[in-house]
Amino acid sequence: MFELKDLVAEFDAPAAPQAAAPQPKKVAVSNYKPYSASNVQLAASEGKKTAVFFHSKTCGSCAKLDANIQANSANIPADVAIFKADRDDNQALAKELNVDKYHTVSYL
Repeated sequence: MFELKDLVAEFDAPAAPQAAAPQPKKVAVSNYKPYSASNVQLAASEGKKTAVFFHSKTCGSCAKLDANIQANSANIPADVAIFKADRDDNQALAKELNVDKYHTVSYL
């Protein structure tokens, strides 16, 4: 039979040390780069389809999408270029592309 003292005993016991979670490998990806006008122009001159991923440093879902893009970078076709742009640092571009919230991907 379960008793309250059994539950309390679980919390009184010192926690067992846990191994640190393995960190995902950061891979240099040629088709996922920081946004710059020159990067976009270069990709366009190479005939690549381009997209801009607008994010914020404080946005949790943005960080998840960024990690997902990086983890799956090998699946991004060679003729596609994705550029990561901080929306706060690129407000003029965000306005031009009608981006009004974080975690937005705009195709150019």
